[in-house]
Amino acid sequence: MQSRSCSSASAGPRARTTTSPPSEHNFDKIPIVNSRRPLWDQKHPELANGVAIRYLEDPPEDPVEHHEDDTPYPALLAFGLFIAAFGLIYAALLAIILGVLLAFLGIIGLARLPKQA
Repeated sequence: MQSRSCSSASAGPRARTTTSPPSEHNFDKIPIVNSRRPLWDQKHPELANGVAIRYLEDPPEDPVEHHEDDTPYPALLAFGLFIAAFGLIYAALLAIILGVLLAFLGIIGLARLPKQA
C-alpha cells in the first residue's frame, strides 16, 4: 500500500495557481468551476468534457464583518488569554486573575463596537 502525502507537488495544478496568502479581493468575479481540473480543460479544450467556465454576474456580499477602526480590543483579548495561560501553567493565581480580567475587558470592548453597514 502506498502512502499519500499532501504536499503541493501532489495537490494538483490548482494549489499552485494562487499566491499564498491570497491577495485582497483575489477575484473580481467569482468563477463557477464545472470541472475537477479546470486548468487542464482550459489548456486542452479538445480533451475537456465540453463545459465552459462561467462567471457570476456580481460577487456575493462578504458575510464577515470587518471593523476598519484601529481598536486595541483584539490585542487585549489575546494578551489576556496569554497571561491567563501563563498563570495556569506556572500556578500563579495573580497572573490567572489578571489574564482573565484583561480577556474579559477585550471581549466587552469587542462587543461594544458599533456594527458597520
